[in-house]
Amino acid sequence: MNAEGGLILILGLMFGAPLSLGLLHLLNRLAGRTLIPLWLPIALLIVAPAAGSLFLDVAGAARKVKVADKALRVGQTVEVRVLELGPLFKFGRLANRSTFSIIANFFPREPRGPWREATATVRQITKFTEHVTRKPHSRTPLPWPYQIVRFSFTPPGREGAVEVMDNIEIASMPGLAATG
Repeated sequence: MNAEGGLILILGLMFGAPLSLGLLHLLNRLAGRTLIPLWLPIALLIVAPAAGSLFLDVAGAARKVKVADKALRVGQTVEVRVLELGPLFKFGRLANRSTFSIIANFFPREPRGPWREATATVRQITKFTEHVTRKPHSRTPLPWPYQIVRFSFTPPGREGAVEVMDNIEIASMPGLAATG
């Protein structure tokens, strides 16, 4: 969604939703009975984003775009699913994500299988302490600096090493250093 569409959406939710609920309450009071139940607009505010997200899954066009800013590498190409509703409202998300994958993130599952402890070797650490923008070029310190750490370990029963990456807040492991 572009900035103008986002502003309209936020202002609509901040002012339009309470105003419409007030008008609906006034209409019901003037009629002396319940013409439209008050729970209906509230239910629509809950159902509309979910329905819009499902519609994006089904009708959104897949496109390749170049990353300009954020966590991915600047200049990297990613595939996104985009749904354009006029010039102001454009919705999108990474093409490999869906409504159900987003919902599933709210209910994390425990990994299956037995748990085992292992010792890993830290192969590489990349620290992120500030947010850098290109236009205008500025640097803003991050409130919670973090580091991307690449580990290597050999699980029992495997011949070769397995490499994994994780992000760790710097304050939680301040003395972490690469060993190999």
